Amino acid sequence: MKMQLTIVSLLVFASVAVAQTPLANLMLRTNSAGELLIANAATGTGQGPATNMANLPGKVNSSNELLVACSDCGANGVGQLFATGTAPAVSNTSANSCGTTAATLAGTDSAGRITVGATSGTSCTVTFATAYTPAPACVANNETTGNLARATATTTTVTIAGTFVAADKLTYVCVGF
Repeated sequence: MKMQLTIVSLLVFASVAVAQTPLANLMLRTNSAGELLIANAATGTGQGPATNMANLPGKVNSSNELLVACSDCGANGVGQLFATGTAPAVSNTSANSCGTTAATLAGTDSAGRITVGATSGTSCTVTFATAYTPAPACVANNETTGNLARATATTTTVTIAGTFVAADKLTYVCVGF
């Protein structure tokens, strides 16, 4: 889903800020090298002068098509997904349920890692920086022990429940649909 949002954002940017043409005239296609092209749906060729598209991610070919390439690909050509955005907040679901000292969180609404506080606990609540509509599908995992972790999401939070010990590392991934 994040990839779709990125492509839509790129199309809107290319249509409004760069190509100065209606979004309806743009199409996505790939070339023989597997690169993503943004092209004019009527002519099949790229939108706007190359100089206007030069600051977009990727490169512009001789047909004036924007080639979007993976900048974080390894030697095998496989890209990695990255979640970006404002960090959400983590808190106790009930008194000391995520440890007696404050739990910490590194991540975003889409994915993150919680470190449970100084004592054992049974649930931690992540409050999203931006609400989902509808509630996302989420999964959770305890990286430290073999204890199970269950994610239950609403539009504004995901609660991760299980049996945790101090400093357990809990990971979650949430995907909107």
